[in-house]
Amino acid sequence: MIFRKQLGTAAASLSRGPAQIVLQANAVSGLLILAGIFYSSVDAGFGALIGLVSGTAFAFTAKLDKGDITAGLYGYNGA
Repeated sequence: MIFRKQLGTAAASLSRGPAQIVLQANAVSGLLILAGIFYSSVDAGFGALIGLVSGTAFAFTAKLDKGDITAGLYGYNGA
C-alpha cells in the first residue's frame, strides 16, 4: 500500500515537472511538453528526462515538502 502511494506521488511529480517550465501544474501538459522535447530532439528529450528524474529523486531522498514534490517543483529545473 505504501509503495503504491509513493509510486503515485512519483508519477504525478514526474508528469507535472515539465509543465512547471511554462508555469502549468497539469500532468497532461507536462507529458505533452516532454513529448514535444522528444519530438524536437531525442537527445534533448533524454537529457530532460534524466534531469527530471534526478531532481525529483533528490527531493524524495532529502525528504523535502511532499506538496512541492507532487507539484513538480523540483523536477522542472533539471528538465
